[in-house]
Amino acid sequence: MFKYKGGYFTNINNQKVLSVKDRKDAEAQPVWASNRIGGNHASQRWRVVYTNKMKGHDAYTKKG
Repeated sequence: MFKYKGGYFTNINNQKVLSVKDRKDAEAQPVWASNRIGGNHASQRWRVVYTNKMKGHDAYTKKG
């Protein structure tokens, strides 16, 4: 089970965080649990946004 706090999804049992494969900001990259990279690494930080509250350039345009 994971909890979201401070921009990270952290496993409550082993403290691993969700991380994007190969640390790439690309569409459809796999996500897995790994040890936290020291500091504040972008491949492990997440921002939760409710799509009904998104505006402007952040708006998600795909349907389905």
